[in-house]
Amino acid sequence: FHIGNQKSKENQKKRATTEHLNIIKGRNLIPRPKGRPGRSEGKGYRIIDAMGLTKKKELYNYLKHAIRKLANQKLDMSQTLMGQKNKLLVEKVIFQAQLEYKVFRKYENAWPVRDLLAQYLCNSSQQEKK
Repeated sequence: FHIGNQKSKENQKKRATTEHLNIIKGRNLIPRPKGRPGRSEGKGYRIIDAMGLTKKKELYNYLKHAIRKLANQKLDMSQTLMGQKNKLLVEKVIFQAQLEYKVFRKYENAWPVRDLLAQYLCNSSQQEKK
């Protein structure tokens, strides 16, 4: 019984990894807009608009909250995204977000997850310094 459960868990992990690789290699993914998130027209973009969720603000806020929750659980809140010492952990958080919230799978390199994490960690790390 225990061995069967172990194999089942391994198969689930393999499927998830394969699915993740298919997501990354997939076609028709939405590319990251040019510029920086949160900047004015011409210099960047609003994440909600670039994700196509302008008219679905409740969904956007739900996803943003979910990303913040993952960050609080797993990452060093005193550091920016670039300042995170454990880069593999950052990738795990991004992967977990894609597994839990399928909407993130349609974006190239999971850029909304990265942008939301970067924005949140930047604000959190500034608060920690005060």
